[in-house]
Amino acid sequence: MQAFDGLGPEIINSRLSMLGFAIAAFWELTQGIDVFQQINKYPLITIATFVTFTVASWIPFLQGQSYNVKSGPFTPALEVTLGRIAMVGFVGLILNEAYFARPFFPHLF
Repeated sequence: MQAFDGLGPEIINSRLSMLGFAIAAFWELTQGIDVFQQINKYPLITIATFVTFTVASWIPFLQGQSYNVKSGPFTPALEVTLGRIAMVGFVGLILNEAYFARPFFPHLF
Protein backbone atom coordinates (compact mmCIF):
# COMPACT_ATOMS: atom_id res chain seq x y z
CA MET A 1 0.00 0.00 0.00
CA GLN A 2 2.67 2.51 1.01
CA ALA A 3 5.50 1.01 -1.03
CA PHE A 4 7.11 3.20 -3.65
CA ASP A 5 5.09 1.47 -6.37
CA GLY A 6 1.98 1.10 -4.20
CA LEU A 7 -1.41 2.65 -4.74
CA GLY A 8 -1.16 4.99 -1.74
CA PRO A 9 1.64 7.23 -3.02
CA GLU A 10 0.18 7.16 -6.53
CA ILE A 11 -3.25 8.33 -5.35
CA ILE A 12 -1.85 10.97 -2.99
CA ASN A 13 0.60 12.36 -5.54
CA SER A 14 -2.18 12.41 -8.14
CA ARG A 15 -4.53 14.32 -5.86
CA LEU A 16 -1.87 16.78 -4.75
CA SER A 17 -0.84 17.43 -8.35
CA MET A 18 -4.42 18.06 -9.41
CA LEU A 19 -4.91 20.36 -6.42
CA GLY A 20 -1.62 22.18 -6.98
CA PHE A 21 -2.26 22.76 -10.67
CA ALA A 22 -5.82 23.99 -10.05
CA ILE A 23 -4.77 26.36 -7.26
CA ALA A 24 -1.80 27.67 -9.24
CA ALA A 25 -3.95 28.33 -12.30
CA PHE A 26 -6.65 30.03 -10.21
CA TRP A 27 -4.21 32.43 -8.52
CA GLU A 28 -2.45 33.17 -11.78
CA LEU A 29 -5.72 33.97 -13.51
CA THR A 30 -7.17 36.06 -10.67
CA GLN A 31 -4.09 37.68 -9.10
CA GLY A 32 -1.43 37.47 -11.80
CA ILE A 33 1.19 35.85 -9.53
CA ASP A 34 3.24 32.81 -10.48
CA VAL A 35 3.68 29.60 -8.44
CA PHE A 36 6.86 30.80 -6.73
CA GLN A 37 5.21 34.06 -5.66
CA GLN A 38 2.17 32.13 -4.43
CA ILE A 39 4.29 29.90 -2.21
CA ASN A 40 6.29 32.87 -0.88
CA LYS A 41 3.16 34.93 -0.24
CA TYR A 42 1.10 32.15 1.40
CA PRO A 43 3.51 29.53 2.83
CA LEU A 44 1.40 28.40 5.80
CA ILE A 45 -1.81 28.11 3.78
CA THR A 46 0.05 26.14 1.12
CA ILE A 47 1.56 23.71 3.62
CA ALA A 48 -1.68 23.34 5.59
CA THR A 49 -3.70 22.63 2.44
CA PHE A 50 -1.36 19.93 1.20
CA VAL A 51 -0.98 18.31 4.63
CA THR A 52 -4.78 18.28 5.02
CA PHE A 53 -5.30 16.63 1.63
CA THR A 54 -2.54 14.10 2.35
CA VAL A 55 -4.06 13.12 5.71
CA ALA A 56 -7.55 13.00 4.21
CA SER A 57 -6.30 10.69 1.46
CA TRP A 58 -4.82 8.27 4.02
CA ILE A 59 -7.98 8.02 6.14
CA PRO A 60 -9.68 5.41 3.90
CA PHE A 61 -6.52 3.28 4.00
CA LEU A 62 -6.38 3.49 7.78
CA GLN A 63 -10.04 2.46 8.00
CA GLY A 64 -9.38 -0.56 5.79
CA GLN A 65 -11.39 0.75 2.85
CA SER A 66 -10.42 0.10 -0.74
CA TYR A 67 -9.82 2.65 -3.48
CA ASN A 68 -11.55 0.33 -5.95
CA VAL A 69 -14.85 2.17 -5.53
CA LYS A 70 -16.55 3.68 -8.55
CA SER A 71 -18.31 6.99 -7.95
CA GLY A 72 -20.40 7.98 -10.96
CA PRO A 73 -18.18 8.38 -14.02
CA PHE A 74 -15.05 8.49 -11.84
CA THR A 75 -13.00 5.35 -11.33
CA PRO A 76 -9.68 4.81 -9.54
CA ALA A 77 -7.99 4.28 -12.92
CA LEU A 78 -9.36 7.57 -14.23
CA GLU A 79 -8.22 9.37 -11.07
CA VAL A 80 -4.68 8.03 -11.51
CA THR A 81 -4.64 8.91 -15.22
CA LEU A 82 -5.84 12.46 -14.61
CA GLY A 83 -3.38 12.74 -11.74
CA ARG A 84 -0.49 11.74 -13.98
CA ILE A 85 -1.56 14.36 -16.52
CA ALA A 86 -1.69 16.93 -13.70
CA MET A 87 1.80 15.90 -12.55
CA VAL A 88 3.22 16.52 -16.01
CA GLY A 89 1.24 19.76 -16.33
CA PHE A 90 2.36 21.06 -12.93
CA VAL A 91 6.02 20.30 -13.62
CA GLY A 92 5.65 21.99 -17.02
CA LEU A 93 4.04 25.00 -15.37
CA ILE A 94 6.87 25.33 -12.86
CA LEU A 95 9.59 24.88 -15.49
CA ASN A 96 7.92 27.42 -17.78
CA GLU A 97 7.63 29.97 -15.01
CA ALA A 98 11.20 29.39 -13.84
CA TYR A 99 12.54 29.88 -17.37
CA PHE A 100 10.42 32.87 -18.43
CA ALA A 101 10.09 34.43 -14.92
CA ARG A 102 6.41 35.24 -15.39
CA PRO A 103 3.05 33.50 -14.83
CA PHE A 104 2.02 31.05 -17.55
CA PHE A 105 -1.68 31.92 -17.44
CA PRO A 106 -2.71 35.49 -18.25
CA HIS A 107 -4.13 37.70 -15.52
CA LEU A 108 -7.82 37.96 -16.43
CA PHE A 109 -9.42 39.78 -13.53
